[in-house]
Amino acid sequence: MSLNEQYAFPTAEESDAYFKELQALEPIQHTFARRALVLTEAPEVKIDTDSIAEVNKDTPAIIAFADGVSVENREAVMLGVELAEVVANQKADINKDPVLWLETYAKAFRFAGWLTTGGHQYGEYTSTNVNLTMDSMVLELISAVAGTNAQIVIKLLNLVMDKIQKDERMMTLFDRNRKSGTSSSFRIMPCLESSKGIPVTYLLAVHCESSTDSGGALFWKWSVSKMNVKYLAKGVTFSQGTHDRNKQQILGHLGKSADDFFESLK
Repeated sequence: MSLNEQYAFPTAEESDAYFKELQALEPIQHTFARRALVLTEAPEVKIDTDSIAEVNKDTPAIIAFADGVSVENREAVMLGVELAEVVANQKADINKDPVLWLETYAKAFRFAGWLTTGGHQYGEYTSTNVNLTMDSMVLELISAVAGTNAQIVIKLLNLVMDKIQKDERMMTLFDRNRKSGTSSSFRIMPCLESSKGIPVTYLLAVHCESSTDSGGALFWKWSVSKMNVKYLAKGVTFSQGTHDRNKQQILGHLGKSADDFFESLK
């Protein structure tokens, strides 16, 4: 299932027109502010002792950081994710039209300086009488696009997911968007940094519909008669110039800095 694809970062004129359009949207509502769990450092993985990840307070989105990602790059990805989450929710209902929601998400992300490599395609599959775990699906989809970075990305996500599913507050945060036990969605974005200071990032967006499920929160452990999964798993390219040029307009639309929308996982 293909989406409209954008292969280049926006020009200054395109950016100004886009943010002018956003001014007409309904005011942003932030109603779910939760404290995140506290993680401990794992000796087998190099983890930033200040924060292994950032979890969005209002939406089911995680940014996982390997050791060495600069403060500036962390802020840039957090700000981009928040803009994408906010604008997508303002313009579309993910449960009614997940394709439009993701298309809107990717477009906002692009104007924040983040572009999914090769455009974006929403993959989809349907299974029957299945027993799955969230962990296995996330790791399979991410490792398929992470290439030579797959090993560190898998270790990082294993640690993050293990801690999150053991914390009731986090599972409540991720589970609250389900409707009648049949729908759930989330975004996970592991972020590394090259030796030249360039962020190396991947985006996994998942929307699930199931029937007769007996799984836990967020379908972390599924036992379903039928399941439909829509997903995007892509590498993401960063444009420092686009981000810097549009940063003040992003902050103007959100009304707050990136730190106000996330809780650190330590």
